[in-house]
Amino acid sequence: MNQLARKITSLTLVLSAPAINAGTSYTLVGNGACVDSANSHGSFTKSTTSAKPHTNCQATCTADSACTGYDTRATGCLYYKIQIAKSNDALTTYQCYKKAAASTGTSGSSSASTAETNAVKATCCTPFADAKCSDWNLQTCTVAGTYKVMSNSAPADGADGKTLSTPKFKELCCAKKVKKCSEFTAAWALSQIAGGGCAADKKFFDLKKKDAVVAGAAGVTEVKAACCTPFANAKCSDWNLQTCTAAGTTKVMSNSAPADGSDGKTLSPTKFKELCCAKRPKTCSDFTSTWVLAQAAGKGCAAETKFFDLKKAKVVIGADTQVSTSQHSNVISVSIVVSVLVASML
Repeated sequence: MNQLARKITSLTLVLSAPAINAGTSYTLVGNGACVDSANSHGSFTKSTTSAKPHTNCQATCTADSACTGYDTRATGCLYYKIQIAKSNDALTTYQCYKKAAASTGTSGSSSASTAETNAVKATCCTPFADAKCSDWNLQTCTVAGTYKVMSNSAPADGADGKTLSTPKFKELCCAKKVKKCSEFTAAWALSQIAGGGCAADKKFFDLKKKDAVVAGAAGVTEVKAACCTPFANAKCSDWNLQTCTAAGTTKVMSNSAPADGSDGKTLSPTKFKELCCAKRPKTCSDFTSTWVLAQAAGKGCAAETKFFDLKKAKVVIGADTQVSTSQHSNVISVSIVVSVLVASML
């Protein structure tokens, strides 16, 4: 009876022992303690779990993702968290075992998983040595008046090759914000009216230069150099208070229009009209109403298996594409007829 009880107890102990993850395997490294490539034991955890047999140590190590292996000393399993490279062969009374990669199933699926991992690494990973400032997305430029230059190169400088120190980040990634002419528009426009700013040098504050960078300390000298243009080099667009008043004329913004006043800062209305005003060319939009109606009657563009294209509203009708008087009259006549018909249906 006692013998039967002992057998049942032994069976119970076996059944109640922690289950070992079948997907994790362990390799015998050698005699003695486990060490890394620098012969260091590194971080480890002692236990009183019996290491006989050595498989008793595996359940705890398998359950801990940080555990890299164990040794089987008499006092109990000792668990390591280092990159195990070898054993130190100090004693032959206990051995070092290294945790191997978990198996995911058949060798075929394991190979496929490895291939996918390698493909992702090759496609999606970038060496820290090739990092840009934009990649250090938790680091910012905190000094007032500075900003982060995203495209600058910023390789890791940490001992582990994976971090970038704050001083190095600031050195490589932070730059002073540049000022542009647009930031001085209001103040310098008022100064211009009073004869100061650019006007003091027979120049004007050029609104076309709003994106020009003001260098250095961005003082008066630097603003003048970046933002002022001589009145002698003015364009029609620069005389923004002058307009073309004659019917059928338009302001040609890009024409040259240097000042003609005795002070070298003004342009007379007569000269402005001469240099900047031109007869407004007709565009497709001028013919939209009549030609769309003609289209409905099968005339105009439709007569040539075409349609009046509303996307071409701003296209200028040149001398070689002008509508002939007879054709235009014909279109208008058709349009009137269509209009009458439409009106009679309402």
